[in-house]
Amino acid sequence: MTDISTEPPSVAALFDHEFDYSNRLGCSHLCKVKKSQSGEESVGKIFPSDTLPTFLQQEGAVYKCLRTHPHSNILPPTSVLQGPDNCAILFPDLDTDIHTFAKEKKGLPEREAKAIFRSIVSAVRHCHSHRIVLRDLRLGKIFFRKSPSGEQTRDVVLADLDGAQIVPRTAPFLFDRKGSPAFVSPEVVIAPLYDGAAVDMWALGVCLYILLTGNFPFQDSHPASLFHKIQQGHTAVYFPPSMSEAARDILRKLLVREPHLRLTADQLLQDLWFSAPSFAPVIPKAEEHAAVALAELWKKRVLCEGETGSQKRSRESYGEMEVSEGLYSEA
Repeated sequence: MTDISTEPPSVAALFDHEFDYSNRLGCSHLCKVKKSQSGEESVGKIFPSDTLPTFLQQEGAVYKCLRTHPHSNILPPTSVLQGPDNCAILFPDLDTDIHTFAKEKKGLPEREAKAIFRSIVSAVRHCHSHRIVLRDLRLGKIFFRKSPSGEQTRDVVLADLDGAQIVPRTAPFLFDRKGSPAFVSPEVVIAPLYDGAAVDMWALGVCLYILLTGNFPFQDSHPASLFHKIQQGHTAVYFPPSMSEAARDILRKLLVREPHLRLTADQLLQDLWFSAPSFAPVIPKAEEHAAVALAELWKKRVLCEGETGSQKRSRESYGEMEVSEGLYSEA
């Protein structure tokens, strides 16, 4: 297990570091950083100094909590940089983000996906146990660690906590709309209040589907049509024949429209799927070709009857939603 430091991050001068903004990591807010004198590489996040109070109240409070209660799958900051106009936080150097890794491989074998997913769920469960909700959980914010020698390890870490906050016991529900449309759950857009932990569990379902297939479970080039599919939950998801029934069952329990019916992180880690061996179903060639053709038709499916009332409401809600860049910011 990786050692976790509980020491507070050191403070250094911002001008001693070079930030490569063109080399943004995954879909995170992190970029590559090089120390001017030594050439030592790390990753960092920079933000205007005038937003520091907001940062300390939300994301900063999360890091403070996690410094007291660390977890091996959540990356702690190593340094805080201060300058006249900007501040930044630095982290150890990272390797490939998990979304890029799964997409390039066009989905992972279930055994490999299961190992990575367990680490992610463990990090989310740890956050929820300390009343931390992530709200914008995506595979592009999760990375493989680098070893001290600079080689990729198989250790998975949640590296970007942008959007995360501690939910007080007196006000457990959230009301602001935040997240990436491809990962957002139905209630974030349509409900005045929502449970942040349940939203994270929906995002975990999207993450698992991408790990297994390399694709998003809900896809459409138009926001209203995309959310119309999201509103249908797992009934609108195409499950490839190569996916085991146990994996499909997990996805159905996460991508369910009703938040109170979704698995919690504790329940998910206790599911037998994590301990059972993974077997890919044997598919006759004819059925495999038919399944591929069906998948292509599913992707091209459009609604011919025009915009429905629910689609119109979805489109209007998306206009108010604080979203990341593009529908598929990790595509």
